[in-house]
Amino acid sequence: MTPVLMNPVDGLRTRLDAHAIAHAEWAAQRSSVAVWNILSGYRPGDSELAAAARMGLGGPAMNCHPMFSSSGPEAPILGMRSPTARVPALGDGATTCVSFPGGLTARAGLLAEEDDGFLALAQAYYGAQAAWYATARIGVAGGEIEAAVAEALAPAGIRSMLNPGHLTGYDEWVHSPVFPGSELQIRSGMPFQVDIIPVPLRNGWALNCEDPVTFADAGLRGELARLHPEVAARCAQRRAFVSAELGIDVPEDLLLLSNTPLCLAAPGPTLAPQPPHIGLSEGTARRSAGIASFGRAGAAIAGRPSNFSMNFRSIRSFQRHISGPDRVSGPFCPSASRGPSEISFR
Repeated sequence: MTPVLMNPVDGLRTRLDAHAIAHAEWAAQRSSVAVWNILSGYRPGDSELAAAARMGLGGPAMNCHPMFSSSGPEAPILGMRSPTARVPALGDGATTCVSFPGGLTARAGLLAEEDDGFLALAQAYYGAQAAWYATARIGVAGGEIEAAVAEALAPAGIRSMLNPGHLTGYDEWVHSPVFPGSELQIRSGMPFQVDIIPVPLRNGWALNCEDPVTFADAGLRGELARLHPEVAARCAQRRAFVSAELGIDVPEDLLLLSNTPLCLAAPGPTLAPQPPHIGLSEGTARRSAGIASFGRAGAAIAGRPSNFSMNFRSIRSFQRHISGPDRVSGPFCPSASRGPSEISFR
């Protein structure tokens, strides 16, 4: 039965219809809001438990436990650990993750006012993210995606610890057609986690920008627009945001389900006074906000480097209708009062 259900090419659980995409999008925007609440709400002196409390999970079933962990240079960061009473210090790394069935969001970075070595590493990592989104599309072999990511990471001396992208669903990890030399092709309806975990990293450093996406050909996109027009509209808005604000042109057949697609850093309380800018393209303010020493990670990578600028106001505009952990609403989110079982599956 396992190949019938989970084969990475034609397994019954590896393809979504329009209704299932709507369900996954509900999960993805909830998880991304939860993680955004942590990044934008973090306060120096918060314990891991205090930071994680901002997730505002609200009670829906999850497909993995919520995570938040941190460490200084004395030990590696254990990414799958639950939060504790530990209080992260300036210079520590931190990672967090929230997942509802069909959509996981994870972010990781450094609590620092400046760190040139970390920023250089983060720039290479963000380049690998951009390479994934530029390469992955229907009909592309998984090995081609893996090679693009490996090529982008190699100059920094890092690699992806696991498959750089895997199928997801009610199980957070179902299977993956993305591995070295894979000739397995991406097909319409495949739900993916863009999961690039860079290794090796020094103790106390972490990097992650994991978001859920789904591949959809013209027929499936049309069905989604007919059955769930609000979901289709939000996916289109996210794609436009990534192009306009981050300079990354996402293929039309790749639906972005997260409310913070490719946003590696978030506006938040400063660790020191600074102008309100995350300079992704130029060396303006080096000081960071929240868990965001890596805010300039996208500088001067392939594409349109002049557009790699994302300031606090543009992110806030993108998220302007998300009004806190207890409410998810606006153009990118259906009302939190409608759970996945209540979405109109007609």
